[in-house]
Amino acid sequence: MENKKYNTKSLVESGLISAIIIILMLITAYVPFVSFVGTILLPIPVAVLYMRHDIKAALISIVVSTIITAMFFNPIQALISSVSFSIIGITLGYLFKKDKNSTTIIAYMTAASLLVTIITTILTIVLIQKMSFTEFFIKTANELKETINLSIDMLKKTYESMGITQEQLNQVEMIFNNITPEFLMDTLGGGIIFLSFISGMLNYSVAKIVLQKLGYKIKKMVAFTQIYINSWGGLILTIPVIVGMILQKLGVSFGRPIFTSGLYLLYYVFLMIGISVAVYFLRNRFNLKKGIVIFLIIITALNPTFSIIYIGLGFIDMLVDFRHLNPEKILKK
Repeated sequence: MENKKYNTKSLVESGLISAIIIILMLITAYVPFVSFVGTILLPIPVAVLYMRHDIKAALISIVVSTIITAMFFNPIQALISSVSFSIIGITLGYLFKKDKNSTTIIAYMTAASLLVTIITTILTIVLIQKMSFTEFFIKTANELKETINLSIDMLKKTYESMGITQEQLNQVEMIFNNITPEFLMDTLGGGIIFLSFISGMLNYSVAKIVLQKLGYKIKKMVAFTQIYINSWGGLILTIPVIVGMILQKLGVSFGRPIFTSGLYLLYYVFLMIGISVAVYFLRNRFNLKKGIVIFLIIITALNPTFSIIYIGLGFIDMLVDFRHLNPEKILKK
């Protein structure tokens, strides 16, 4: 009898959540200026249903809402949208239900966002663009080249109207000439991972606020000064760099993009860890005010020399654990 009540309650709530998802999907599709907000909000009903019941209830709601939305809207777009919010929503629901800490949630959400990007890109190429992957990347590279050339021309005209000398103009042009389609393709992987991290952070932050408003108890986010990376995390981050180097040695064409993207990913991760360490000491050891610390970090992080120092600081922190946060530090006393 209790099981029957549970099933009935689960089905009713699945139906209500399906209705909410359908409304959000249609708003996202037909009202462009709120589409971004809709994309962030769509996973939350799925997460709530998973937390209240289980993955079965969440999947029923996703399937029903996708089918109904496909009747009113483009079926392919409905499918791509449902893949996106279902993966993010189920991941969020699982992590919140298991009461994971914010660091674990952000790591999993980054991975989920990366998976969504890969799947939706493949579906877009195959179902909407209807071309091979090679054709898609050639077309994308050509469009990037045209966009870059157009941007350089517009920038030159703007600078000329401002009275900048030819020598200064040549320096600016030299900088922009380094931003080639090849460079962008090489750094694409690292860029996608970085954007996946931002997307994961955003989804987590918004879901946390909404769920707390609904009465759910969610663990606090780890402070920026407590961010660290353990030895396993560092090892995983170096894998793309090593693989890229090996593939380059073997003469494989996509070895260079993997190597370059991996290198940029390492750069930004250790830069962030290094800045976290610096902020920790400036705030806790030197007792500087928050505003002064932010100002100092912005000024120094934009300087190439200080950026290298921050990266080195982040790497050393992984080894010796300056703040005594890492239980898996490599160099132990």
